[in-house]
Amino acid sequence: MVVGDLDWPEELRLKMSTKLNSKMFLLVIDDVWCDGEDHKNNWDALFRCLSRCCCLLGSKILVTSQTDDAPRKIGAAGENIYRLEELREDGFLDLFIHYALPSRGMDSSVREDLEEKCRTIAKKLNKDATAAEIVGETIGMKAAELLRSRDYLRKYLRTIAEKDCLYPKGYKFKALELVQLWMAQGFIKPDDQNERMEDVGNDYLEKLVSRFYIHQSHDGYYTLHELLYSLATKVPAASVFEWKKLRTLIVAKGESAPSEEENIATGVFNSLQKLRVLVLELNLENLAEFIGEMKHLRVLQVSGTSEFVLLESVSTLFQLEVLEVENASSPPKFLNNLVSLRYLRPPGIADIGKLTSLQGLEYFQVRKERGCELEQLQNLNELRGCLRIDNLENVESKESAIAANLKEKKHLDTLQLVWRDGADSVNSTMDAEILEGLQLPPNLTSLHLDGYRGGRLWPSWPENQTSNVEVLALRRCGMLEELPPMDQLYPSCRSLELSHLSRLKALHTLPPRLRKIAIFRAPFLTFVTKEDLQMRPADKRSIIKDTRKRMPKWFPHQHQESLVRNEREMRNFIAATNGSDSNEASSRKHDERVPAADADITAVRERWLEMHERKMELIYSRRNEAKLLLPLPSLCSGLRDAILLTTHCRHAYKL
Repeated sequence: MVVGDLDWPEELRLKMSTKLNSKMFLLVIDDVWCDGEDHKNNWDALFRCLSRCCCLLGSKILVTSQTDDAPRKIGAAGENIYRLEELREDGFLDLFIHYALPSRGMDSSVREDLEEKCRTIAKKLNKDATAAEIVGETIGMKAAELLRSRDYLRKYLRTIAEKDCLYPKGYKFKALELVQLWMAQGFIKPDDQNERMEDVGNDYLEKLVSRFYIHQSHDGYYTLHELLYSLATKVPAASVFEWKKLRTLIVAKGESAPSEEENIATGVFNSLQKLRVLVLELNLENLAEFIGEMKHLRVLQVSGTSEFVLLESVSTLFQLEVLEVENASSPPKFLNNLVSLRYLRPPGIADIGKLTSLQGLEYFQVRKERGCELEQLQNLNELRGCLRIDNLENVESKESAIAANLKEKKHLDTLQLVWRDGADSVNSTMDAEILEGLQLPPNLTSLHLDGYRGGRLWPSWPENQTSNVEVLALRRCGMLEELPPMDQLYPSCRSLELSHLSRLKALHTLPPRLRKIAIFRAPFLTFVTKEDLQMRPADKRSIIKDTRKRMPKWFPHQHQESLVRNEREMRNFIAATNGSDSNEASSRKHDERVPAADADITAVRERWLEMHERKMELIYSRRNEAKLLLPLPSLCSGLRDAILLTTHCRHAYKL
């Protein structure tokens, strides 16, 4: 009975009389609350209207409530109040399944599997009927979506089962790996020819995750839902050995490799000519010699082996899109002919500039050989993700760096630039020119410099090339003495690492959004707060004295060689700060007093303490030098973590 919106008791009485006169009725009023005078007046009005209706004897009113006092407040006699007992476990499970699973239209085997999962979930709901309804209906909607696409899903998996090896149950995929497998099998069909296959594949993946077909774990990996194995038509055991039909072969760690005991000799791989995907996490003996015959191969991934030999015949797999081989021997000479390659590992391939479809190239090594110049990167503008450029000391001119055309690689977000085999004590103006020539990709969020030997010369990159950088790491930049204004060039930087910067003396400003800073072995970089500079002489002496008392507990954890090296670093700091680092006579005289590494440990420690105290006295004698001031909290209010490893101890701060 729908009463409608009635403002006056008389209108309600007339409406109820029309509906109930000369009738027997059962009126159910669910989930009643009586917590105010208004509620009491409403009940009085309702009962007056009912009392004037000429209804038949036997009519009943059933009221449910979650509170004990509501029935009494509406006038129910004590003997007519019934408290419901707690649902039995099997009854609650039936209620939950009623909401969670449709009553028909589901295979019995699938229903049994889902009921078992419902039983596990129901145990966590503490027999709460409301929770059973809410959670059950949510699961029911997802189950309905699954069943609506079940027929298509079965067909999809049946195709995989007939032509591929089924993926091992529980096998973990990375998102890109899964999309690459779909691409190799031709499952991805873009509506727009200009649309990138990987983007369409990621869209497929998101939809499958949202519908529970694929599960995403917290570590970023994906697994097929267990239900898919129930819905799939299992491949008969005999068909697994019909090797000629295979299109996907994944040999995962822990799986048994084919063996002669199973009547599958290694030579059977010669029949795998229709394979599109070959993933090996262990070495299958003699398999390499047959790979060149797999002309339809799109994906070849080998990992977990000591060494894998890629034969020249691999250079004839012209449909290959993914070639990722860990611990590969020297790559074949003509891999640059594989113009369909989109993802490549190992490095060291000459004339890689021909592979203009490359999207994944994590490592590029510059060599002084034809076809290995930095200019090979010029037209690889589809590169994305992370790129590491190694051996930049082999670049011969700034023009070569400009020709690499990094500024056009808009899909790169991480760039690592590495110099090797160069003396840290040599100031290389060429390094500075090359670094400036390597104009940064426009959407870069992470920049790492390792082994850079430019001194005061910092590249004059436009601010729009550095404004998006969130992670900046400088390692082994031996001639770098100071950094540019970080708040201007790197306003978005959240993480800053300064490691093994043996000459860095000044850190004028920190990025305004900085959350984490880590400084390792930067002996010339000293931080002193304004409060330290204003400290009384007596307090400074007390700190130095207290430090000497604490050191005996720290010394046993240090190697003697480290103490000697650290003492030398502090001595160089003192000499440079006093402007006497060019005084060779003074340096030689001082060296005569420095204990050798094999000297008595007591003498080494005493000398270290003496030099450390001299350094502290020198620092405390400063008068408001900006380059020795740690920026005030107001300048970097978001800073949360700081790790400082100096020449004498490590500090980790939660600021």
